[in-house]
Amino acid sequence: MNDPTTPCAISWCDGTHTEKPNHLIHRPDVGTVPIPGGPLAVALLFIESTSGGRDAGPVVTLRWTELEGDGTAPGPTAAGLDLEPDAARALGELLATAHARLAPREDSSGRAGVDVGPFETVCQAAATVREVYAQGIDWPGTFGQSNRDQLLAACEAGGVELGAWDRRIIEWLAGWEPEVVAVVVGLIARAHAAGCAR
Repeated sequence: MNDPTTPCAISWCDGTHTEKPNHLIHRPDVGTVPIPGGPLAVALLFIESTSGGRDAGPVVTLRWTELEGDGTAPGPTAAGLDLEPDAARALGELLATAHARLAPREDSSGRAGVDVGPFETVCQAAATVREVYAQGIDWPGTFGQSNRDQLLAACEAGGVELGAWDRRIIEWLAGWEPEVVAVVVGLIARAHAAGCAR
C-alpha cells in the first residue's frame, strides 16, 4: 500500500488515491469541460494491485454525469468512457485538428481564417491560394517569394528552428505551385497544433 506521505510511484499521480481491498486506484482529475447535462470530467486512471495481481491501466477516463462510488468501471458505460493511451492520443489529435480548422489563423500577409487542412483534393488546397493567382503574379519569380514567405511564416509560428539545409529545401519548395506549398504549410500548422494539445 502506498504511503501518502511519500512520492507516488505513478509519475503523473497527484496523490489522489482510492483504497480497495486488493488494489489502489490512482485517479487524479485533469479538468472539466462544461457541456449540456453536466460537466465532462477528464482524469487519468491507473489501478495498482496490492495483492500480487495484475495492474490495470493506465487509461484516460471521461465522465459526463455524476457516478456513485469511484467511477472506475472498465470500458464504455452509460456515463463515460475509459480510453487506452493510444486511443486517448488519437482522440487528442482529432480534437487538435478540429480546433486548428475552427480557430482563426493568419498567413504571412496577416489574413485571418486561412484553411490549414486536412486537404482532400487539389481544388481544396488551391482555394486557399486563390488570392495569389488573382493578383496575376508572374511565374516563377514572385510566386516563389510568396511561397517562401508562407513557408517561413509557418515555421516561425510553429517554433521550428531552421538549419542551412532546411533553408535550401524551403527554397526548393518555394519553386512549386502555391497549392503544393499550401499543403506543406498546413502540415506544419497542424503538427504544431497537435503537439500543443499533448
